Amino acid sequence: MNKVEHWYDKEYDEWERLERHKIEFDITKRYLDEYIIGENLEIFDIGGGPGRYSIYLAEKGHKVSLLDLSKRNIEVAKEKSAEKNIRLEAYIHGNALELDQYGQKYDIVLLMGPLYHLIEESDRKAAVEGALRLLKPNGIIFASFISNYAPIQDYLKGVYPIESVDELLRFLKDGVNTGESGFTTAYFTDYKEAR
Repeated sequence: MNKVEHWYDKEYDEWERLERHKIEFDITKRYLDEYIIGENLEIFDIGGGPGRYSIYLAEKGHKVSLLDLSKRNIEVAKEKSAEKNIRLEAYIHGNALELDQYGQKYDIVLLMGPLYHLIEESDRKAAVEGALRLLKPNGIIFASFISNYAPIQDYLKGVYPIESVDELLRFLKDGVNTGESGFTTAYFTDYKEAR
């Protein structure tokens, strides 16, 4: 079990994060609604955590499969979807770096978690390439990142303990969080790289 998997399996409640961060959830839903046009689309939510967006899209009538690194997140997704009488097409415990085993093509692919947990640029590229390979022609991929300014904001809010200003400035320089400062292993990107 790697650090990120351990974090979500043992230490963190991802479902509740989007309860606390309603604006993030609502803004993301707005963009999903704006760009996902059509009915009964096939959607693959890679690194979708406990399935917040998967369940939301399934409620809209889409056929959604969820993949996440955390077994606990997959179990939470099953529980939360059952509470809403929603059944996702698949609940997969898997890794965004091992997408070659999936052959189905999707209208929409969500890659809204893995990219900010992959430290190496080659891994981020592999995850994006794997997700693109799973898209149907003219399909849409949604990807998300955490800004390298986010740790500064979290520090000012007192969310995570940061040892020094130098540590905060390092996030602006290299974007790498090794997981010692309260959050798990993460990569914080700058706006140029996200483009």
